[in-house]
Amino acid sequence: GTFVAAWRARDAAGRPRRGLRGLALAAGLGIPAQAVIGGLSVLTALNPWVVGLHMVVSVALIVLCVLMVHDAFAVRPVGLSRPVRWLVLLASGLGLLAVLFGIVVTGAGPNSGDGGAARNGLDTLWTARIHSLTVWAVVAATVALLWLVRRDPSVRRAVLLLLVVELLQGAVGYAQYFLGLPPALVALHMLGTALFTAALAHLWWLTRTPLTDLSEPR
Repeated sequence: GTFVAAWRARDAAGRPRRGLRGLALAAGLGIPAQAVIGGLSVLTALNPWVVGLHMVVSVALIVLCVLMVHDAFAVRPVGLSRPVRWLVLLASGLGLLAVLFGIVVTGAGPNSGDGGAARNGLDTLWTARIHSLTVWAVVAATVALLWLVRRDPSVRRAVLLLLVVELLQGAVGYAQYFLGLPPALVALHMLGTALFTAALAHLWWLTRTPLTDLSEPR
């Protein structure tokens, strides 16, 4: 249904929305991709590395859907200086690392979903510490961004939203660690990962265009 709506969508000049079509198609193809990964995870007795691919594809789908919504509603980018944009890219890269390391931590932890499922064999303590370091790095980059864009209300809201999600997600992460990884908190942490991914994708999309490019004809 989403792809049909995207196929029928037209811009103000009546031209097809090709970018929107591509995003809708990519998001749609992600669903059968998840099914294939699910089958492989069963065949490999819930190998944590294969199961982790579920989360990788889920994160990619969240990003695609955020971009698709922004494209559908024609959200205009906010021009920023190149140093600020580089800091956004740094925060985005660190955020991706934090999510990937979080997947590794899950594979090392006790919540396998099946008592007989193997874990990845990595030390839970050290993987959790490395994951937390990447999270703190993202928080530091976000705080720096908040200071740099403090006079720009539109971008400041996006950065502040990201920071709030990061702090809440971090609080849940530390709580689940010190409480012995109760499944309910782990599930809440997964929800936080989805919100963090959406907030980060929103900030990246909003700041994707340099300040100088906004003055160029489109």
